[in-house]
Amino acid sequence: MTATDVRSRLIAAALDEIRERGWAATSMQRVRERAGVSNGSLFHHFPTRTELQVAVLGQALAHHHRTMLQILTRSRSARSAIRNVVRARFEWIADNPGVAMLLLASLPGELREQVGDVTRAESAQFFADVREWLYSQGWSGKPDLFVLLSMWLGAANELARNTLSLGADAPSGPVVDVLADAAWRSLAPFLREA
Repeated sequence: MTATDVRSRLIAAALDEIRERGWAATSMQRVRERAGVSNGSLFHHFPTRTELQVAVLGQALAHHHRTMLQILTRSRSARSAIRNVVRARFEWIADNPGVAMLLLASLPGELREQVGDVTRAESAQFFADVREWLYSQGWSGKPDLFVLLSMWLGAANELARNTLSLGADAPSGPVVDVLADAAWRSLAPFLREA
């Protein structure tokens, strides 16, 4: 098994543990056992729990970003894209509650500090891609991208943060539809509907 394989197995094991138990209950020992690697391999790749957390967050963000960009590029209209991104965000949160809670509990500045250079570069590219998609949908650049993103996903993030912190499942069904519709109504004045 290559070093890359070992690292990937450890991250996958950590993600599985977080999905099942949450980050607070995920131990390095359980991750090592689940990955089927030695202590030496674990600590060679992740000398500290924080370094494992950074790797997990980096992989989670990359997966989330790919998922959201696929929604944008496959949607037939700005309206369907805005709404579908909200729905997909909740689906992703439901599938990854432990990791979602890690992401939602971090302030953006703290998260940027926690993740590595590769993840920061990937995130910058993600936001550049979203910006380009928004321009292609008639956005003038005003309001600022992060204001627009807050209008788009702010309520969804807050609801997810609140429900997950209470130990409840991520919202689904009609609640998500209400937020998806609200997101579109918030962004519609800045985009073309067709």
